[in-house]
Amino acid sequence: MKQKYILVSGGGTGGHLFPALALAQEFERSHQLTPIFVGANGKIEMVKVPELGYTIYGLPIRGLQRKLTWSNLLLPFRICSSLYICRRILRRYRPVAVVGTGGYASMPLLWVAQRMGIPTYIQEQNSYPGITNKLLSRRAKTVYTAYPKLQRFFGNTPIQCLGNPVRFTRIPSYTPSKTLMILGGSLGAAAINKVVNDNLDRFCEQYPDWNVVWQTGKLYYDTYKNNSKEGRVEVFPFIENMEERYT
Repeated sequence: MKQKYILVSGGGTGGHLFPALALAQEFERSHQLTPIFVGANGKIEMVKVPELGYTIYGLPIRGLQRKLTWSNLLLPFRICSSLYICRRILRRYRPVAVVGTGGYASMPLLWVAQRMGIPTYIQEQNSYPGITNKLLSRRAKTVYTAYPKLQRFFGNTPIQCLGNPVRFTRIPSYTPSKTLMILGGSLGAAAINKVVNDNLDRFCEQYPDWNVVWQTGKLYYDTYKNNSKEGRVEVFPFIENMEERYT
């Protein structure tokens, strides 16, 4: 049987990448499609995707900086180069469809695919969509959302609210201990980390039978790593095996 491919793009942060990985695993398991990833050079996807055994192509694309920098002046060249690379990838694999989960890395791939007549689909994780998904949705077949009532963001494109894809399905087992898990994304969230830091001692005193698992994000780990308390508080830059923390 001829091998069939589906191209998946989305990354820059774990919030875009891990739904893409969950979708890829399901495409492979249930539909016998071979996922091929496209991401941005230097971003999280270029490490995590190969670790799971998938092929990924990196693009020189970068996001627009809010302040005037030399990087912004190079952006048109990065975009043109990324579009050219995406066209070559699409011609090589001739996928049955292309799926984007957000982030600027998905823009060139879906833009080219739409103009080549390849069906494109979008998965939106947030209650307020990012600009990439809003723009790409105009020519997408369907947008799959995690939250209801988002039609106003996507014009006339059909949407289905199916929630966010996850990579594990085991039912959590009962344990007598109680655990508070704090997540602020793969890069971290400054506001969440500050609130946790300011209230951690009080929480531990008020709830002595609770444990805390705190993912600070790699940008903030050095700032908060000394908050670890043996047997009570575990601080991580990033939790690799999330399933183990739920079971």
